Amino acid sequence: MKFIITKIFAIMLVFTSFVAPMNQEVLMNQANSNAQYDIQSNAVSAESVQTADHQTLVEMMTIKEENSDWDYTQFYQILNVIPNEVLSGFINQKWSLSFGDVKINSYYESSGIKTIGLTYPKSHHIYVSVYTSIPHEMGHYVAVNNPDIQNQKDVLYENEASNAHGFLTKYECTYSADEYVAGYAAYLFNHMDNVDALGALKRATPNTYKLFEQVIANGWIPAVAE
Repeated sequence: MKFIITKIFAIMLVFTSFVAPMNQEVLMNQANSNAQYDIQSNAVSAESVQTADHQTLVEMMTIKEENSDWDYTQFYQILNVIPNEVLSGFINQKWSLSFGDVKINSYYESSGIKTIGLTYPKSHHIYVSVYTSIPHEMGHYVAVNNPDIQNQKDVLYENEASNAHGFLTKYECTYSADEYVAGYAAYLFNHMDNVDALGALKRATPNTYKLFEQVIANGWIPAVAE
């Protein structure tokens, strides 16, 4: 089953998120036709992606640094928490990642919404102006590409999001199912080696945790159909 996602996910300056209507994505996709946003996908074989180590996967990703005077060290460092399977899917599905505030500022000018991260599922692009927003936006990438998450997110949000306070942000727990599952994935990325934290999260949200256990066991991102 292939999902067609037409939403934009935007993480606000107070570390919250906003889901924009479809017509906004159309406008933003038109902006992508400008040369400054035209990013060519890396030409890499599926085999080379599958066998690559983490650093090599990061080097294979299509990443643009929008601001020439910025230090992007922490942006690249935080990619270390993203599992190899997620990075592999990101590359194979020809997604792109931009660091900086050029697109973020453009979005603010057109929408009036101040953000630090934008995820465009339809055009396969993520923009971040603050490095700490990367796990959350990558969480959106995982969620929109995983049918099991899409099928269960609404029920899980209704039944367990209120129990996730203390693990996720208030906004991730209260705004929408999309923000809940993106925040949940981000928490897992950031705490994958913390047994105590994961145990507490499992006790608080057993059904959501069970879903993500299955997602992880299946490699995070389903294989891309040829």
